[in-house]
Amino acid sequence: MLTKYRMMIPLSAFCLSLCLAQENVPQKYLSAYDKYVAGLKRYNASLDRNVGDQHNPVLFGAELLAANSNRGEALLEPRTLRSIELTVDRFRELGLNGVTVAIGYPILTDDAPHSTEYLSFYKAVADLVHKKGMILCVKIHVLFSGTVFSPVKSDFSKLTVEMLAHQKQLMAERVISEMAPEYLTLGGEPDTEAKLTGNRKLDDPETYSGMVRAILKDLKKGNTLVGVGQGTWSTPAFAKAYAKTDVDFINIHIYPFGKKVLEVLGQIIATAKESNKRLILDECWLYKMLPGEGGSVAASADIYRRDVYGLWEPADELFLEAMAKLASQNQIEYVSPFWSHCFFAHREYDPADEKLSYQELNAKYLPDVSQNMVSGTFSKTGLFYSDLVKKYGGRGTSK
Repeated sequence: MLTKYRMMIPLSAFCLSLCLAQENVPQKYLSAYDKYVAGLKRYNASLDRNVGDQHNPVLFGAELLAANSNRGEALLEPRTLRSIELTVDRFRELGLNGVTVAIGYPILTDDAPHSTEYLSFYKAVADLVHKKGMILCVKIHVLFSGTVFSPVKSDFSKLTVEMLAHQKQLMAERVISEMAPEYLTLGGEPDTEAKLTGNRKLDDPETYSGMVRAILKDLKKGNTLVGVGQGTWSTPAFAKAYAKTDVDFINIHIYPFGKKVLEVLGQIIATAKESNKRLILDECWLYKMLPGEGGSVAASADIYRRDVYGLWEPADELFLEAMAKLASQNQIEYVSPFWSHCFFAHREYDPADEKLSYQELNAKYLPDVSQNMVSGTFSKTGLFYSDLVKKYGGRGTSK
């Protein structure tokens, strides 16, 4: 059984829940909440109108946050693998087909501290995932060194594009050899990598696609599909440049939601179809930006901290519904939401939380996630996602 209080929510009940939820939204977030709910309802309605006879089965996964390399040496603690196995089991109970694991440069390179131990850890993760009958998507990115998202310290000051290409190729070879993922992405957010490394050249479509070509040269892929991608907040010129390489797929990251993002998304999908490239959506979650806020999408702890609150559940569910419909209609074969903690628990909003740092807020929130994961209790969002998997899901990959 999924959970002791699983239930199907009719449309009328869902609309009622939206109204009731709105009453609990603090004034600070009300305009943004209303904007996202209204916009996502319109987008879902437009997808419903455009569906026609199109329906392609989708593989659904979720981010395996406990295995994210930004956690650093915490990955090497014995309890981590036990936690990962429990998480994978709960994902299976939700009906998911796979998991997504983020491995950041330089953690698997020769000069990185504990690189041998990290490689052994990730091999164990891959073995566990495959033994559970699930597919594995691995993302090679850059560690969030120097941010609140990671305690790992790396010096990128002398990193050139050529050096990064060489090191990513080395990591890709090791991931393919030791983990045999079904999907391997060589990068998903060039702008984020440019900010993290301080090398602005990476935020150029031709430069980044050139790096991808260098990585792919002589890379023995085996049965692994290898791709690269971009966020929908960046120029679609990245996808157009990727289409000229030998990647198997283009991967998409969707966080902010709005007209401009949807326009870029449409161009990425069109580019992939025109160039006969597969599509996967290996990261997505509703980015809860308030009016007037901006900055780096990948590094804004002030915005990501809002995801822990249950007041956003109706908006998150509409967003996930839109992602499932989008994937089904456009042959996006794999969908993996990022903030999978929210499938287990949310926190009731407390104004006093505004004084807490990102780490302090997580210290109050994550124990509830762990407790519910152990007991097999899912949040409303988790159950809603499970229903989407049943409606739009498929099984297996075609090589």
